[in-house]
Amino acid sequence: MKVLSGCLQSKNLETCCTGASALWALLHNNQRAKASLKCPLIRLKLEEAYTSTRKDKAQKENPMRIYLMKCLENLSQLLKN
Repeated sequence: MKVLSGCLQSKNLETCCTGASALWALLHNNQRAKASLKCPLIRLKLEEAYTSTRKDKAQKENPMRIYLMKCLENLSQLLKN
């Protein structure tokens, strides 16, 4: 869990995307993971990753960035429930 949430802080878009995608899959398929991911520290990392990705206008049309945004948005939605 720590490794995947650490990926969200990476400057490399592919690493960040891999971490977000893995967390999304884990959250979707594992109820125990859902409880672990509701930790305030991980939620903070998710929000920071979402904010920094949204602000990055240089890669606005990059398909990897678009996928990362979708992953982060879905993670946020699932954690709010």
